[in-house]
Amino acid sequence: MESSSRKSYSETVGKVETCQIDISKDAKTYEEAIELLKLTREQSLAYSRDLVSSYKEEKSHRRALKIANFQIKHFLKAIDYKTESLNRAYIGTLRCLALAADFKDECTGEHIIRMSRYMAYLATLSGYSINDAKDILFVAPMHDIGKIGVPDSILNKTGVLTNSERQAMQSHPIYGAEILSGSDSELIRLAKEITLSHHERWDGNGYPIGLKEEQIPKVGRIAAIADVFDALTIARPYKKALSFEMAYDLILREKGRAFDPGLVEIFEKNIDKFEEIKSNVDLQESSLSKAKLLMENETQFLDWLCRSTENSSS
Repeated sequence: MESSSRKSYSETVGKVETCQIDISKDAKTYEEAIELLKLTREQSLAYSRDLVSSYKEEKSHRRALKIANFQIKHFLKAIDYKTESLNRAYIGTLRCLALAADFKDECTGEHIIRMSRYMAYLATLSGYSINDAKDILFVAPMHDIGKIGVPDSILNKTGVLTNSERQAMQSHPIYGAEILSGSDSELIRLAKEITLSHHERWDGNGYPIGLKEEQIPKVGRIAAIADVFDALTIARPYKKALSFEMAYDLILREKGRAFDPGLVEIFEKNIDKFEEIKSNVDLQESSLSKAKLLMENETQFLDWLCRSTENSSS
């Protein structure tokens, strides 16, 4: 037969898994069918090559995209690190300025250290997270930075202040807020909030704005207790230092007047820990410079804070 002398179909066009061609319709003769199948095979091979090429190209693009993503993440991390470094350098400068303000007020420098630690501990007891308390600890030393703008003759006057002198003294929270203005840093904003509100009173008779009760930011209400409590135990040109116990009693007497009553109750229940904080600072300051105690010894306190908070909640 004629067909037996010809090459087989698979030998002629190669192996084809599926073929959607109607031979009876598209080809009139055997030769036409063979040519049609050859054309189909060539088109299929070309299409397959295109698919392989597209796959390789896509794979290459994916690899390039992966490398680009890694580089972008690395770049962003570098930016974050530089931003954080600059931010901390800025805050470090402000904290040194705050320390200078404390020396200007004839304090030994321990006040802002004890006050900051009292504040961080009271913050954790009243619902702040350890991370938030860490931020408070870091920026609280700036609470009196505005005293840089108050004349020494007023800060260290032994007698009664005149009305104009008292007005100048009570302007230091505003001076401090101005020093801390103009920054996008959340830490600086927190420092500004503390600076502006820590002399407000629960009864509304504080300064510089005269806020009362819940109008006062919680962090300012915490700062008020911490600041006054420690200031009472420090000798100034115009007053003698009170004992720890006398200062504690005065805070309790001012509950609901100068201070948030809820925070005073928390303070009262944990007074032994506040005494421990004071003892630790007094012990450390005998062997460390004030700047080093302020700037470098916070990790140890944070460890203590975590342990104390866990014990209080258990």
